Amino acid sequence: MRKKKLVRLEMVRRSLRMRADIRIMKHLVTWPTSKVVLYVGSLEHIFKQEGMRGLYPYRHGSSLEIGRATNHPLWVVKTRLQMDDVTLNLYDDDDDDYLSGNDMMDPSEDGHDSVQDDYTNAAGNRVRRRRKRRHSKCWKHFEILGDKLPDGTTKLSLISPSVISKLSTTSVPTMAINVASRRLSSGTALRRAMRSYSTFREERDTFGPIQVPSDKLWGAQTQRSLQNFEIGGERERMPEPIVRAFGVLKKCAAKVIANRAAEILGGDKCVHPNDHVNRSQSSNDTFPTVMHIAAATEINSRLIPSLKTLHSTLHSKSFQFKDIVKIGRTHTQDAPPLTLGQEFGGYATQVKYGLNRVTCTLPRLYQLAQGGTAVGTGLNTKKGFDVKIAAAVAEETNLPFVTAENKFEALAAHDACVETSGSLNTIATSLMKIANDIRFLGSGPRCGLGELVLPENEPGSSIMPGKVNPTQCEALTMVCAQVMGNHVAVTVGGSNGHFELNVFKPVIASALLHSIRLVADASASFEKNCVRGIEANRERISKLLHESLMLVTSLNPKIGYDNAAAVAKKADKEGSTLKEAALKLGVLTAEEFDMCCFFCSQSFIDQVLLQ
Repeated sequence: MRKKKLVRLEMVRRSLRMRADIRIMKHLVTWPTSKVVLYVGSLEHIFKQEGMRGLYPYRHGSSLEIGRATNHPLWVVKTRLQMDDVTLNLYDDDDDDYLSGNDMMDPSEDGHDSVQDDYTNAAGNRVRRRRKRRHSKCWKHFEILGDKLPDGTTKLSLISPSVISKLSTTSVPTMAINVASRRLSSGTALRRAMRSYSTFREERDTFGPIQVPSDKLWGAQTQRSLQNFEIGGERERMPEPIVRAFGVLKKCAAKVIANRAAEILGGDKCVHPNDHVNRSQSSNDTFPTVMHIAAATEINSRLIPSLKTLHSTLHSKSFQFKDIVKIGRTHTQDAPPLTLGQEFGGYATQVKYGLNRVTCTLPRLYQLAQGGTAVGTGLNTKKGFDVKIAAAVAEETNLPFVTAENKFEALAAHDACVETSGSLNTIATSLMKIANDIRFLGSGPRCGLGELVLPENEPGSSIMPGKVNPTQCEALTMVCAQVMGNHVAVTVGGSNGHFELNVFKPVIASALLHSIRLVADASASFEKNCVRGIEANRERISKLLHESLMLVTSLNPKIGYDNAAAVAKKADKEGSTLKEAALKLGVLTAEEFDMCCFFCSQSFIDQVLLQ
């Protein structure tokens, strides 16, 4: 007979009209499942769990703990490590009475008597004590049922033959559960219990057996990972491109999944996850392989198209604005003029160079580590496997993947990923400059520079009517900041390849893929919702140009630096034009000034167009 595992349930006794709040605090518990069934009332009790991915009870010492709020005495379930058939004991916090599952009587029985029993105290020591035996008709038998609703909330139900308490949460992460009771027939409760009932199967690995939900096809090691790494919550899942890349790799390498194959073949474990599915493979070479597959795929399918579109639009704007002469600015101060088209031409070239940089990293990403197995020697793999699998991946993805020319480098270092992240960092640097320039040139509308008119996509303020903000530029600059931070993570991860393996693969892959997705999406949004609709404020540009003192630079060859500086200072002090100041100082005639200061003339524009 299997040894019973001890489960203690601390409860607040309430009447059949009970209304209570049950709060299950996240720092003490995250429910392992979306379906929970707890049967009470005999020596044979079942705690069945299934569903909610990645959430497991909080481990405290040698026990698992579920439930307790700061100011409310609530349900607390403790069990020794693994729950099979269990003996359930009930406690009443109000008077410290103790009920054991085998002491619970039929509803027709009543009364109190005194018995001795063994009791495990909070310190885990077994002690003997006397206590009154109480019998509660209400808690003779009950079930806790739960299910996840389509909208993402969780509904739990506390059921007895005569009482059902519906528990529902509006926010699973906070695990705050409000309880409201109502009577239902025992038949309804039983039918609902049967619908929510779920089973586990036992999986084994070198650490021994572990319970896995029956409807999940993953095995023991995945289940252990879900239990051992509750980090970051649901948001911090393995990046989807990595999952898809593993699908590509497994399709090419094995073309089977062990549990699904066993299911098709009749349910026997005739397909072994290590001997068959992972044959000639190691996580040391499969993971760097899928890192490269995922990154190369995302760059080709998302990033490159977005950057090409952005470059094309900026380039077309440079032609659209080629005849608009504006004042230049260096150190944020006035400088000699240029055309708005030349300014946008600079932006377009930055994006083009960034596109070239990231494209140049692809040949290293196309090299796959698969076939290196544990340390790069190819142990336990057949000759030619690495070449064949690279060819299969290339055919599957339509990208020119090849086997890595040096498997030791491919496993121990991730310089290709660091290089790619560096190119993304450079692109982010360029996009940050472009976005800032555009939003500053569009500042205003009346008290800023106001040289550009940016598209108005949404209201900008809840308190200032009529205000419209450059949100696309702001979003892009935030994305660039994140990408720069991701590059630091990738750099640190890449530098931590110790001996024959770099174990920082997950953080490198996550940060790199995050950067690729952010730059791709932000570039597409910036092009569509901002750059495409930018217009030049010609009137404002002309006004600022003629008010600038920096046109004096063109007088240097004729009158020298000192005389040109004197003209600029006099014009600034008196609030006059440069021409008026030059004539007053007598350094130039009107005709000479017009010949020297030709930035506003058609000849200057023609000269620019010829370039």
